[in-house]
Amino acid sequence: MPSRQDQGTTDGRRTRFCAVPIGSRFEELRHKRVRERKDAIRRGLIPDPNKPVRLENAITFIGTKDMCPEFERHEREYQQSVEKFEKIPGTKSIDHGRAVKAYSRPAAGADQPLPSDVRPPPVLLSTLNYLITDIVAYGDLSDSHPFVRDRTRSIRQDFTLQNNRGIEAVQAHTHTRSLL
Repeated sequence: MPSRQDQGTTDGRRTRFCAVPIGSRFEELRHKRVRERKDAIRRGLIPDPNKPVRLENAITFIGTKDMCPEFERHEREYQQSVEKFEKIPGTKSIDHGRAVKAYSRPAAGADQPLPSDVRPPPVLLSTLNYLITDIVAYGDLSDSHPFVRDRTRSIRQDFTLQNNRGIEAVQAHTHTRSLL
């Protein structure tokens, strides 16, 4: 509880009114994902993992417009695995406008990604542009290389998940190869 003196300050107000436990939004989203997955299967947005699907009948994802899905942002903040390039300066909190989806290794038996986890090609290209112009261009490459390598790997993974081999995928792969 802030002291009486702190109650009139900006920090005091922020403490009283914005102090939402980091894990609460993550837990809320985690429970929501179960319903979201069932709803996405019912609406035909993702295939039912218990029913075989022919490749020509594969579903096209319509994904998130963010560089990093909301669930992942809150999950990584909860797990304290936010990179310094994604933090609000001077804090341990994630900057939702600077967070970039991390690469996650596909695992046998893991659930298929939800549409809200996959970024469409225009978002993938703008994310790659952000990495090049805001991270690589203004920092020490030896410092940013592991971060950029991981995030460009995630971009390539999203193209693969969408079975996208179009011009956007070619552009992204070309820029990534010249970058790394």
